[in-house]
Amino acid sequence: MLSTIPALRRFAIGVAAACAMGAAGAAPAAPTIRPDSLTVGSDLTYPPYAYLDNGAPAGFDADFSRLLAAKLSLKPVFVDTRFPDLILGMRAHRFDAVASALYVTPERSRLVDFIPYLKTGASLVVTASSAYVPAVPQDLCGKRVASIKGASWTPKLQKVSRESCQPAGRGEIKVLEFPTSPEALMALRSQAADAMIEDAAVAHGMAV
Repeated sequence: MLSTIPALRRFAIGVAAACAMGAAGAAPAAPTIRPDSLTVGSDLTYPPYAYLDNGAPAGFDADFSRLLAAKLSLKPVFVDTRFPDLILGMRAHRFDAVASALYVTPERSRLVDFIPYLKTGASLVVTASSAYVPAVPQDLCGKRVASIKGASWTPKLQKVSRESCQPAGRGEIKVLEFPTSPEALMALRSQAADAMIEDAAVAHGMAV
């Protein structure tokens, strides 16, 4: 059993695209990678946003992508890609768009265009049996925190560690990055990490 604690501020999530998509009354959209298809990069290990259900892409981002493809009169094609490689893959023209709970940040916006479509937040996750119950990021000083690799909150935790924890002599926040969220969760459950930081909706599913 796990417990979740809201942490950090709310973030916008958006579909990322290498170039603007066409819309009614606008200039024609750029050609897609595959004719008549919208190729979407998505990390299909990340429920409730993107996951496999009996071998088929499912979740909010998959449904959203299908609706977007239908609006553009295209067939959706999903490319299962680990989270740290999504923007790199799109910039390498492996897919036309990314729909995978990708938080909109200034750093990412310099690399790709975003279409924001929802807001969410981050939560801290600990085992229900743990006496350690962090309430704010500063409570992570001196602790090991599991996270999916490439998450937008990692630089923020490093900043808290650098500017708050270490000057106070409380020890650094050691962020342990894993290729997927399930692997980060395994580290928490096996006590290789003291806490896990995760998107609020994803964390809620873990606690059920």
